[in-house]
Amino acid sequence: MQSIIQDLFNGLITPYEDTTPRSPAYREAVADSSRAEDEFCRRLTSDQLLLYREAQRKSRTVTAMEAEQIFADGFRLGSRLMLEILARELPAGIG
Repeated sequence: MQSIIQDLFNGLITPYEDTTPRSPAYREAVADSSRAEDEFCRRLTSDQLLLYREAQRKSRTVTAMEAEQIFADGFRLGSRLMLEILARELPAGIG
């Protein structure tokens, strides 16, 4: 059995590929959002639609940057927790 580090390095662990919530509430919110956006886009002129799509693209870029930072911050926090846990002395008779 390989270590987690080896699995991560070899691409066997890919947490970023499975980040979508699975709850019914999430699916409903996505469907509602999609319907609202479709209705909104139907009301735009072609020039307005082009501007809106460009704004969406830029917004997705920002969101991706934020998600990357959140992941890195969470990873650092988890690492600091592990370091703190591992640095503590074990009670007598354990380990």
